[in-house]
Amino acid sequence: MSLSYPWLMPAYQQLQGQLAAGNLHHATLLSGQADIGKSLLARALAERLLCSGNEAFACGQCKSCLLLASDTHPDLTVLTTEEKSRFIKVDQVRAVIEKLAGSAQQGGNKVVIVDRADQLNVSSANALLKSLEEPTRNTYFVMLANGVDRLLPTVVSRCYVQRVATPSAQQASDWLQGYARSSDDVDTALHIARGSPLKALSLLQAESGVGLSDVFQRLHGCASGTTGVSQTAKALAKVDLGEEVIPVLHAGLRQAISQRMDAPLSGPKTVDALAQSLLDKGWGIDAYFELLDQCDKARRLLASSANPNHTLLLEDILIRLAMR
Repeated sequence: MSLSYPWLMPAYQQLQGQLAAGNLHHATLLSGQADIGKSLLARALAERLLCSGNEAFACGQCKSCLLLASDTHPDLTVLTTEEKSRFIKVDQVRAVIEKLAGSAQQGGNKVVIVDRADQLNVSSANALLKSLEEPTRNTYFVMLANGVDRLLPTVVSRCYVQRVATPSAQQASDWLQGYARSSDDVDTALHIARGSPLKALSLLQAESGVGLSDVFQRLHGCASGTTGVSQTAKALAKVDLGEEVIPVLHAGLRQAISQRMDAPLSGPKTVDALAQSLLDKGWGIDAYFELLDQCDKARRLLASSANPNHTLLLEDILIRLAMR
């Protein structure tokens, strides 16, 4: 295999070089911003560790690689949160430790990917410590976290921390060009995603098929009074409220608040236009924060099991947005 995200190559090459030299740490902690592809990097390293070949990447043809391709490799374990749970539980960790006590079924390495290691609670982290201190033979842990500050220091100290760099704005923009309707949409998506290319990609590939620039224009029209609430609600009816509309409005509000605090408008032109229409209202600073809070509450409600009425939530937000 190869890495489809070019910004991951420096980190992978460093780790692969350590493996080739025979000094890859038994516990590697991949630390970096969310939505930059750490899980793909972890998978690539795990596949290389399990492949029977000796190339830079897993060969894709040996028995281990074929098992990996079918997600049936017995020596690869992925440890992550269970459904409806915020944390990796201690019983999950103990089950993995018990499995590691045996020999590798394919006669090679055993690999555990700890997805979102920052979601280990104190009990589960402590349960994992002994395996990190005294791993069984040919056992490797590949752990992912959005920041080492969220992990117990005792866990971090037993790992080799590999920083995974966020791509530069130009690198992310170049990679995203093939997925967008326009360069404006790329700039806008990256601004909303705060530089995370995969989050930006999810915005550009939204199922509604409505471009981000179009969403900004609709909200700009509602804010400036050129388009009514009902007309705007109808135009945005098929757009995902939590994943598209609210993030777009959020970006405009953040920009407007920054400008009210004497920072210049410096975002993509679509974001700046929405921010300016909000500033033209002449609201007090508290009003912008109130609308921001309303958006945050709506998004949390959408992510919950409450099954709220999306149309009513959208209209409530647009009514406040249209206020003078």
